[in-house]
Amino acid sequence: MIREFNLNYVYIVDYVPQQSQEHNKLYTFFENLKAGRLTTTRCPACTRDFWPPRTVCPTCYSDTLEWVDLHATGKVRGFSIQTSGAAPGFTLPMIFARIQLTDQVGFIARVIEVDPQDMVVGMTVELVVVPAPQNRVMWAFRPKK
Repeated sequence: MIREFNLNYVYIVDYVPQQSQEHNKLYTFFENLKAGRLTTTRCPACTRDFWPPRTVCPTCYSDTLEWVDLHATGKVRGFSIQTSGAAPGFTLPMIFARIQLTDQVGFIARVIEVDPQDMVVGMTVELVVVPAPQNRVMWAFRPKK
């Protein structure tokens, strides 16, 4: 029986993935991120990089994928500014951008450390490793200095 609750950290509204080997097959991604490296998986047979990282190639079904480093900089291809409805722990406004890192890899990520009025399509952004609760990390981007 639970006799006490820790309300300082509520898992039901936790937006950050568990990042340990016992909780996540892709824990290597988070270990690399903690070291300041943005990585993904590549299928050696198909020579294709995947985002998000995978454990099995969706083309040839190989499970011998390798970890490769991605560029730490990319280009903003489009963006959106969220002005309401932030999840607990986030402040508004939040900027989300479509960021292209390579020919094969692009994704949507938060852009921080920039005034929304200064956002432009084509802006070069760089990786930022952001601390998260429970000794975890997440990634975001900021305008390249």
